[in-house]
Amino acid sequence: MRAINHALTGSIIGFTIVSPIAIPIAFASHFILDSLPHYGDRSRSEVEVHNSKEFKVLLVIDAILCGLLVIVLGISGADNWQLAGLCAFAAASPDLFSIPRFKRSITEKKEYVGNAFQRFHKKIQWGEKPWGKYVEFFWFSASVVILAIII
Repeated sequence: MRAINHALTGSIIGFTIVSPIAIPIAFASHFILDSLPHYGDRSRSEVEVHNSKEFKVLLVIDAILCGLLVIVLGISGADNWQLAGLCAFAAASPDLFSIPRFKRSITEKKEYVGNAFQRFHKKIQWGEKPWGKYVEFFWFSASVVILAIII
């Protein structure tokens, strides 16, 4: 699942739970979303995907959208926007553990096995399919609507 979808989900959790317990729940939401069908291309190796222009462009777009989300949360002045922002980060943060995988794919052109946590995270993403972009778009659209209602 794209980082922006994780972040949107996390922010919704932060606004609806309104308690510090929302942060670990947002973190856990990452794995639930990654276990759903979403965009990806398992027909190509990780090395091919991570070195593609498409991957790099999507990564930049994701980063920009996540930054914009935090700005919108702050500008909204909504109660608990800080918790929502923390939950957005917590929900997207498990992907930060993939940085060594990305780095090795890009610099050494090799697959990265990773530790048990990283292998678990990769394994649950069984549903990465090209048509998953429609699932991602639906999730994004629904999350934006829900967030607009909440704030």
